[in-house]
Parts: sequence; structure tokens; C-alpha cells
Amino acid sequence: MRHHLYSTEDREYLEELLGYFPVSPPISLDEAQNAIRDISRSWDPMKFSEGLISSGSGIVFFEKVLPILPKLLHKTMYSGVLSNAGEYRKKSDPNEGIVEFGLPIKKLTDAGCSSNGRFTGINPDSIKEKVASVCRLIEMDCDTPFLNAAFFYQKFIRIHPFYDGNGRIGRFIVDAFLYSHNMYIDWERMKKTTRWIRQLNYCHRKTKDDGSSLSYIFALKWWVYYLAKFKHEIKPE
Repeated sequence: MRHHLYSTEDREYLEELLGYFPVSPPISLDEAQNAIRDISRSWDPMKFSEGLISSGSGIVFFEKVLPILPKLLHKTMYSGVLSNAGEYRKKSDPNEGIVEFGLPIKKLTDAGCSSNGRFTGINPDSIKEKVASVCRLIEMDCDTPFLNAAFFYQKFIRIHPFYDGNGRIGRFIVDAFLYSHNMYIDWERMKKTTRWIRQLNYCHRKTKDDGSSLSYIFALKWWVYYLAKFKHEIKPE
């Protein structure tokens, strides 16, 4: 499930992360890319969702594990690749845990500043609280699952809790949630053009701390409208 649009720059960025968060024994860049790719391809959100539904306590379990699910998924994907696998960005990290995203080049530098990315992930001290807050959007008994899932994805990416893998983790959670409500998003078809990322970036640019500005609400409306073009219903057999 590829999510990167700029493979050369992403490869360079991963190489930097391997330097900042090395593992023992060391892993090469090619090995790291292959490991991340293989793990993410093995994820099956439909089976994950079906397992929850078939369990008598599935809904309760999902909502209890949801706030820590991003960290569990990140640990699975980056274990043996990065030493900070399963951890949110921290103030004690290089550049005080600041990361920029939204442009092809995303870098941590020895000079203590990152590249000219378009957006900056939220302060590391606020990540845990913010992730828990957006996870409440996708509680299983919500009345508007697709709308909530669209909101969750935009807000989760805007938080950018990890240095890498935010898109794949966000999409897995959205998929597992939507499958439980008999729908899914055709991400691969959506990502054939860059319009989806432009729609998402428009929301990011309008985001305010309280999330209540009219321009942000308008941007979210268009994000939902665009994402809905790739929504499909799952008909019961």
C-alpha cells in the first residue's frame, strides 16, 4: 500500500532517519525499504475488522485499543528498522522532535532546523493528547461513520505523530473502521493523481487550534466531498 509520491526524496529521508535512529545490528537502506514495504503489504484491515466484529467484545476492544493502535502499527512496521519504532516524536529527538511534511523534501539537519516543508507536525508534547482526541471521532457507534473517518484521516495526518508511516497507519485505521460499517475507500484509484493531496493540504492550511474557523470547516467539506468519490459500499452476501 504505497503512499509516497516522491520516491527519490522519500528514500533520502528514510536514509536520514536510519542515521538518527539506528538499530543494532545495522540495516541497509534497501533492507529497510523492503521490510517496511513487506510489512505494510501484509496488513489486512478487513480481517482485523472481521475479527473485532466476530468477537463478542469486539467493539469494546476496538475502542479501548484505538488510542494506542497507531503506536502498535508503527512498532510493527519499523521494528528492526528504526530504534524509535512504536514511539511518537519526542522533544529529546533531533531538532526537538519537529518534523515538516507536505513537500518532496523532508529533512532533519545537524544544524538543528528542518527543510522548507509546507506544514509542521504539532508540538511533540501534545501528540498523545491530540491522537486520543481524534480517535474519539471513530468510535464504533457513531452516526456518520464515513464523515468521521474523513475527519479522522485529515486530523491524524495534520498531527503527524511519527516521522514516517503516518499515511499508511491512518489509512489502515480508516479501512478497519469503515469495513466494520460495510464500506471502504479505493485509495489506490484515488492516488493516481495528486489532486487528493492538494485537497488534504488545503485542509491543513486552514487548520486552526480550535478547529472551528469557517474556512477550515469549508475546507473539510470539500475534502469529504472529494473522498466520497472513492467510497464504495460492501453489500452483505
